Amino acid sequence: MGAIKLGRNATINRNTGTYGSPVWSNISLTKDLTLNLDKTEADASARVSGWTLTVGTMKNATIEFEIIEDTTDANWTALKNSFINGTEIDVAVLNGPSATVGSNGIRAYMEVMTFNRNEQLNGIITRNVTLKACWPTDGNYPVELTI
Repeated sequence: MGAIKLGRNATINRNTGTYGSPVWSNISLTKDLTLNLDKTEADASARVSGWTLTVGTMKNATIEFEIIEDTTDANWTALKNSFINGTEIDVAVLNGPSATVGSNGIRAYMEVMTFNRNEQLNGIITRNVTLKACWPTDGNYPVELTI
């Protein structure tokens, strides 16, 4: 059996530096997170095969997570601003800390597409956040990242 990775040790990080010299800031107020990677499909069926065949075309990257609302936190504010202003954020979702050699995941410019507020009677205020890969202003498209 290989090395087991715990979800609580995984990180979502926002780059506060430049693309070429990233400075990763852990979005530490994050609760549960899901990184969805999938492809759209094209029908490649042909009479000769006798089968329905599919070819993967475009890849999709979506990050969904819950974050504790803290309006004094710089990362929380960056997420809110991305939603309000439609701006991109350089994000890395890794299976470990950004300072740990061997941590890997995906890096992409993303835009906040949902920023829903949860107000549970017996809980704290949180936000459900959805990030989707967006058009990069500097031409750097999503990539697999290993630290």
